[in-house]
Amino acid sequence: MKNEKYLILFILLLTATIISTSYAYFSPEIVKENVTDTKINSGNVNVIISDEKINTDSIEPIYDSNYETDAFSKEFNIKSISSLNTCNKIVLNISNISDSLKSEYLKYKLVSEEDIIEGNFKDVNDKLILLDKIFLNSNESKKYKLYIWISYQDNINQIDMLGTTLNAKLSVEALDAKDKTNCE
Repeated sequence: MKNEKYLILFILLLTATIISTSYAYFSPEIVKENVTDTKINSGNVNVIISDEKINTDSIEPIYDSNYETDAFSKEFNIKSISSLNTCNKIVLNISNISDSLKSEYLKYKLVSEEDIIEGNFKDVNDKLILLDKIFLNSNESKKYKLYIWISYQDNINQIDMLGTTLNAKLSVEALDAKDKTNCE
């Protein structure tokens, strides 16, 4: 009976040693060097645009200096109705454009209080990024005016650009951003 007690005690001790050794071998090792803090922002990202449709078949050639008075124009606002700050881009999603309008002579200007961005429709397909890296605080809005026109050139035959069509929608793509430096 005494030997059985020592045998049971020996088996329990051996089992405890094996379990503790196994646990020490398989337990994770925590390294405190080069560890970055993980922060989670919970909230929603939602940015709306006030007016999105661009449909025109009456763009006429004008002098570039007259774009403010004679060009096709569209005023719109983008507004963050998010609980988070956002980094945004304004995109022109083109559903229909005549081939003759895919030219350096079809121009645009996007004007706001802070920026004047200009470009053309040369080599455009179905998407044109008009402005990138717009930072909006939560519940902030910004006002824009988009001008589109055919740039009149004295020595270029632009007759094939008349009576053409451009159908597109403005959209805003947004990502959450902690502050303005994260957007730049």
